[in-house]
Amino acid sequence: LHGVDSSIRSLASYLLGGFNPLAVVANIQFGGKAVWMPTRSAAFYWEYIAKKGEKGYYASIHNPYEKRVVEGSGLKGLRALTPQGELLPEIEEILGIVADADLMLGTGHLNPADEQRVLLEEALNTGVKKITITHPLMDHPLALIPYSKEDLLHFTRKGVYLDLPYIMMSGWKFVTGTPDAHESYYSPARYAEMIKTVGAEHCIMSTDFGQVHNPPPPEGLRIFIRAMRENGISDGEIRMMVNENPGKMLDI
Repeated sequence: LHGVDSSIRSLASYLLGGFNPLAVVANIQFGGKAVWMPTRSAAFYWEYIAKKGEKGYYASIHNPYEKRVVEGSGLKGLRALTPQGELLPEIEEILGIVADADLMLGTGHLNPADEQRVLLEEALNTGVKKITITHPLMDHPLALIPYSKEDLLHFTRKGVYLDLPYIMMSGWKFVTGTPDAHESYYSPARYAEMIKTVGAEHCIMSTDFGQVHNPPPPEGLRIFIRAMRENGISDGEIRMMVNENPGKMLDI
């Protein structure tokens, strides 16, 4: 569309060859501005789904091609660390490419207890300047990506941003659609509390929408903005999280 600057991003997934430095290079050549670690291909995500009573990853696959890649393959999900707890060499290579090209890095659905922590520290040491933690929830043990208040403050003080999507407090049946799905939700009040704790200057408001069963992303963002205003987040802070901070991440 005329006047619209859309960003291209690369995702470390089975469909792109896992942790694939060549896919990141191709992403850059096509004008890409961001790289995410695995989300639906992450082992931690598969294990989380299994705990919800589903048969691992398979229940959440909607893309027929993706289903053919995974089913019967023996794949168990992507892990970012070696058995010794060190970052995989191919991820270290990806971080170097991300730093040199000044791309944004997202943590995806890696395990926040170990994989994300090692990734974040190594990314900072490598010189990656634009980093987002993918939809963390503060002090919420049932969440997909739980983080303590102390850990969020630790990383945001180092310049890391929090990607906060509306989907985490929407009416969508989180991941599996099971009756207890609401336990993974975050109330608008708790979202606002997290923003106030780390500061709006370290947060990005998004939706994670785009699925056929959800409203369009602009509608989700409209509802999200209203909910934050009703919970004490100022218009200036909202503008920072919706416009200014994402603009810094994507050079828009």
